[in-house]
Amino acid sequence: MDVCIGNDKGYEVINCLNNLGVRSNYVMMSGYDEFSYACEAIRCGALDYLLKPVEKKKLLEVIRKIIVEKLHGTIPEEDEKKNCDPVLDMDYDAMSPLIHKIVMMVRVEYGGHISLKSIADKFRMNSTYLGQIFIKETGMKFSEYLMCYRLYVARERILNSDEKIAVIAADVGYSNMNYFYQHFHGYYHTTPSDMRMRK
Repeated sequence: MDVCIGNDKGYEVINCLNNLGVRSNYVMMSGYDEFSYACEAIRCGALDYLLKPVEKKKLLEVIRKIIVEKLHGTIPEEDEKKNCDPVLDMDYDAMSPLIHKIVMMVRVEYGGHISLKSIADKFRMNSTYLGQIFIKETGMKFSEYLMCYRLYVARERILNSDEKIAVIAADVGYSNMNYFYQHFHGYYHTTPSDMRMRK
């Protein structure tokens, strides 16, 4: 929903729809970096506030997050091969609903500040207990899974794009390049640059 729709405001339209009983998930978009608009968007229940021009990648991330967290859905797979988790080597359909939801959240939010605690808070569960369930069903700690998934995404982008390594590292959740190189080398036994050169 755009903040400005003719002479009307997008958040006024959302409030009107809410009063009519129309329940939906809204994302506000605006060309104005106005704090008051962002506040109004939050008050009317908008789930995010994006500034124009909206990047396709950012919009898709927001939509995927809503699908997984708010609609309790899953992200459609592009092919059958991708129905298997690349880290656990386990078919998504074979996972328990809880674990499937967790790995779907990682797929959406791996580049941000996602953690076992943040997920447990959303599920209103104890993080220690949730961590024990994750280990029992997957055979690895959540922190290890998150690291491996980030490195998997980084590897795919290193092999299939000419993006700078620093940009890729930041996008997959690494603010410290030393940690990224350390983890990448420890997992793949090579450096990102050497992997790209050998592709």
